[in-house]
Amino acid sequence: MGNALPEDAKKAEASLSLQRGLDIVTRLGAEAPLGVRDIARRCGLAPATAQRLVNTLARRGWVEQDAATQRYRLGGALLSLAVRVDLSDRMAEAAREALAPLAARGLNGYLAVLRGRQALYLVAVQSTGPIAIRSRPGDFGMLHTTAMGKALLAGMTDAEAAALLGPGPLEAVTPQTITDPAKVVAQLGKFRRQGLSVTDNENLPGVLSLGAPVRDAQGRTVASVSVAWLPSAAPQEDRRRVACDVKEVAARISAAIGGPSA
Repeated sequence: MGNALPEDAKKAEASLSLQRGLDIVTRLGAEAPLGVRDIARRCGLAPATAQRLVNTLARRGWVEQDAATQRYRLGGALLSLAVRVDLSDRMAEAAREALAPLAARGLNGYLAVLRGRQALYLVAVQSTGPIAIRSRPGDFGMLHTTAMGKALLAGMTDAEAAALLGPGPLEAVTPQTITDPAKVVAQLGKFRRQGLSVTDNENLPGVLSLGAPVRDAQGRTVASVSVAWLPSAAPQEDRRRVACDVKEVAARISAAIGGPSA
């Protein structure tokens, strides 16, 4: 007990270890492969400290050792993360480009991915219509009240969607919000067949929203796109036309990451 570090000292030590670990990853990104002594020398660390940090990084998959040379390089976990970041960037760029013409017609556009039990907004394109976008990139939305959320749920099995939603009741944000998880799951089969999800007055009063899945090269749903508008303020917008537009936008974004274009 007498050797225990104060809480502040523990936090400082953890922060220093993180900084040193990031230094090692950065160095390997520039000069790999490197042996432990090379890493220690370049990062200004004792060899024993470098070995301890490298071992931790290797267990997490951030670095990996070549069995023949005993040298280290960046690992699969870091490369996988880099690929996901690249995919997100490409999806966001394609979404902004594809949603811009719809925004000019008064349709608010969104791109989102699943994070935990919520939808994370990657793109939000403001329309010229009367609805003000309340969500910005980095914000979270509910899965059961939004068309983009239901499109993400439809990319799972019913069992997976039910487990993610939980036992309920779900939060109601309008009188039309479906709060029974079983009823939300019951909609998913139709959404899968149509390639289109719908929420009507479920997230905002008077607002209709249509969503569609964004798929990768393996056909997996990795994101969703949706548009939302106030039909009473845009009577010229035909729901069937908007449905086709949303599917086309989703196909364009999918194609941008190597997924199906139709």
